[in-house]
Amino acid sequence: MRRSFRRVLLGVCAVALATAAVLGYVGRGDAAGTNICPGSVCLGVVVSPHLTSAAPSEGFAAFAAGLFNNSSPSTATHLNLTLAFTNSTASTPAAATVRIDTSKIATLVDGAPVAATCTPERATSETFANVSTVSCSFPNLGGSHKAKIQLPFTPVDPTAPGSKISATLSASYGEGNGGTNDTQASLPDTLTIADGTTGAGKCTAGGSQLASVSNTNLTTSIGVPNYPAATTGQNLPCTAVGIGVSDTKITVGGVAGYVASLELPKVATFATVVHDVTPLPEKTTVKGLVIWESLEAVGDTSFTLKVPPCNADGFPKSPADAGFSSDTCVSDRSSLPKGGGRFILHALGASIDPRYTP
Repeated sequence: MRRSFRRVLLGVCAVALATAAVLGYVGRGDAAGTNICPGSVCLGVVVSPHLTSAAPSEGFAAFAAGLFNNSSPSTATHLNLTLAFTNSTASTPAAATVRIDTSKIATLVDGAPVAATCTPERATSETFANVSTVSCSFPNLGGSHKAKIQLPFTPVDPTAPGSKISATLSASYGEGNGGTNDTQASLPDTLTIADGTTGAGKCTAGGSQLASVSNTNLTTSIGVPNYPAATTGQNLPCTAVGIGVSDTKITVGGVAGYVASLELPKVATFATVVHDVTPLPEKTTVKGLVIWESLEAVGDTSFTLKVPPCNADGFPKSPADAGFSSDTCVSDRSSLPKGGGRFILHALGASIDPRYTP
């Protein structure tokens, strides 16, 4: 079943496995096309992961993708799509600088690669450039078609932990029926640069791993010792994975603990996740501890779905029983010194940009 968001996992108690979804919130921009996009959502933008390392050990820090959805019957002529990166850390946002490989700038229509003229110019082999915007001009885009621009990137400025970089997609085009030219912009999607201790992330060409991170009091940690590549049907430029642990204690089911997050695209099989909690909360045991999943990705911060045991094949039960997760399961549980517990989870991930794939 196609999932529209990556759910948040929380193990009650100090357990908390969770994920922030990768949703591109979209909105209207400057001028409204009278036929192409009259008062409707035409543009979407996504960055992933939303928490990532400024200097990952491999690959890139994240990817950005933007889509123009011409859901009208009219043709958008001379379509230009621009991804702009902003340092949104300060109260007065300024341009951010990111490092890209120009050979990895991708332009697609309805999920299939198409020729487009881009600035900076696309290279045929690995060529790095530091930029604040990437702009591509498409051929005419007919009604009921979608044009997409996407690329992996790594921050150059800012890079300090806690800094935020936003991506915005803008589109300019003419009305195929002879109407005026239009310019529109999406609402931004934003990533936060992790400190490497309580959070980390990267976007790799294939599968990889992320070393464990912990909250500052070292009671809760999460790591991903292995994850497969994202499924090819999502048309992603790289496999974006991010993890983090909050220092803010919350209470679920009468048990207090810390939320650990996992952001993961839909992968070919499943990612292996190691989640440690030391010590376990009072009146809980390794065997009896319930791990919960939250729908925080879609605005529901309550933890209402139990994470079930994995089947013999390592996957969650499908379809899941009511009240249980269908994208994450518990593969193993074991005790740790000092009254702690280790929970091995298998996570399937979810479509990274469900609002506009392909």
